[in-house]
This record gives sequence, structure tokens and C-alpha cells, in this order.
Amino acid sequence: MNWTLIRNFVWQEAQTLVLAGAFAVLVWVYAEGETISNHELRLDVELVAPTGQQLVIEPVMIRQVVLLIRASTSQWTQIKMLEQAAFTVEVTDDPTQRVQMVNLRDELRTDARLAAKGVTVESVRVDNPPVVIEKLEARRVAIDGDAGDVEVVRGSLGVKPVEALVEAPESWWKETSLTRLYASLAGVNVQTLPENLPVTQEVPITLPQGVEANNVTITPARAQVTFVIVRRTETYTVPLVQIQAVLPPSETARYTVELSAEDGFVRDMVVTGPRDLINQLKENQSAVLVALRLTADELDRGITSKQLEIHLPAGVTLAAPPPTVNLRVMRKP
Repeated sequence: MNWTLIRNFVWQEAQTLVLAGAFAVLVWVYAEGETISNHELRLDVELVAPTGQQLVIEPVMIRQVVLLIRASTSQWTQIKMLEQAAFTVEVTDDPTQRVQMVNLRDELRTDARLAAKGVTVESVRVDNPPVVIEKLEARRVAIDGDAGDVEVVRGSLGVKPVEALVEAPESWWKETSLTRLYASLAGVNVQTLPENLPVTQEVPITLPQGVEANNVTITPARAQVTFVIVRRTETYTVPLVQIQAVLPPSETARYTVELSAEDGFVRDMVVTGPRDLINQLKENQSAVLVALRLTADELDRGITSKQLEIHLPAGVTLAAPPPTVNLRVMRKP
């Protein structure tokens, strides 16, 4: 028996069987990939304006739209990837109707992107809400500076730029008589800013109070406002205040104090403070007290000069140290 021939024969038959098996597997894989069946595709649909158009669209997202897709297994593998991002659908405005019904069923059934995959959209399940679609209109509007609660020097308030571009729906313009925008200092902390000097701050550009801002865009969004803050503190010269000698009660029967006519008053005393307190002081100068306060020891030693005590309303201060006056202590008989 020729064993070599037998071995070669068996080897050839084995190779044939392996090749046949591999071919069968390939045929099965191909057939499996081309098996046609129905699949549910769940999309979040984003409504968008055609290229080059500016539209207000509300709502812009239609969520959980379910498409019944007839596709092969291989096609479905590609189509299912569409669930990973919003699926855009273009809409157009109808000048005669601000609120429209977008027919997503027809839009998706005939969508070119799905058709290009070679699949069939059998049906579409969607809650089709009314959609607001209208064009945006842009106008240039002047900007006014608004000092708010900040007291500024008259005529010092300036704004750059002097106008801004406002984009809003056409219906908004019909309902709003907008003639001015505002750049307000309301949110500016002026406590750390210098007084009586030009200051520039960047602030938001806003619509007038009470005007609806939905779907309204202002470009630029901020403006430079230059202003001069009115001095918050003021200096005042109190012309004349009489000096009051103050002795311990136990010593008033033993001593008397004399001041010369020249030293009996404080003249031209300079004080500083908030403007409102200084204004009150101007109207009521009796709020300023000047005291020559002496102790029993000072009376016994017969001192001849002492620094005065100045009593001012809270918040008001002396611009210079209190003066010293000459005096004469005399013992009563």
C-alpha cells in the first residue's frame, strides 16, 4: 500500500473541507449583515434656520422623536450612531404666521441624510408642538449714560460707543418703542474711586427697565462710561467759637479762671467731614464745643497755658490739632 499517496489524498480533502467551512462562514456573515428588519431610532431633533438666515425658533429642540427604520443589520449599525447627537432639521418662516406647525413626520420621512443610507423610514412618532418662527431684525440704538445713585459732576458723564446694535424678533420691535439703551453705574463700587477726577468704568449695556429681554441681543454688550464723582467730603471753617472753662465741681468755689479777650475764643477753626454733616454744622454751629478743662492739681499749680478740647459731631474731624491758650488761675478770697 502506497502510504504517501494516501497521506496526500487525506491532506487535500482536509484542505477542501476547511475552505468550504470558511466560505460558509463568510456567506453566513454576509447574509446576517444584509438581513432586513425594523429598528427604532430615537432622535433629539434641533430646529435650525437655513444657512444665512437669522430666525427666532421656539422651542428649538423636539426631544425623543421615534423613527421606525427598515434597514439591514449593517445599515442599522451606521444609522444608530445618529442618536449620539442632535439631528438638525431646517425650518423656514412664514411672514403671515408667527406660530407654525412643523411637519416633522414628512420632514424626516424624506430626509436626504437617511435616504443616502439606503434605509426606509416606515413611521415617525412625535409630539408635534406649535413652533414660533420669525425673523430677527437689527437696529442701531443710542446709548445714554445713567449715573444711578452715584453723584457725578454735571456734564461729566460720557459713554463709548454712543450706540449699539440690537437684534430682536420682528414682533418685539412692533410691541416695543425702544429709543434708548442705558449704560448704568448702578453696579459700580465708587467707594474706592477718586473724587473730582475723570474715571472710566466698563459697565453692561441694558434695555430700559420693564422692557422684555427675551431673544434680544445687544452688540457690544458693554460700554465705557467716563464720569467725575462729586467730592463726598467737604471742608468748612467755623468762624468763631467761645471757649468754656470747665473746673471740677469741688474746685469752683476756690478758683476762677480768666482768659484774655483774644484768648476767649477760637477763630477760623477748620473741620472736615461728609457733606451732609458739614451742611448740618453750618446751620447749627452750637454743635461745636470748645472746652478748657482743668484738674484740681493744675489749679493748685496755677498753670498758665493748656491745649483745648474740641467736641465735634460724630464723623466730623479737625483739620489741625486743637490750639493751646494762655490762662490765669486765681484763687477766690
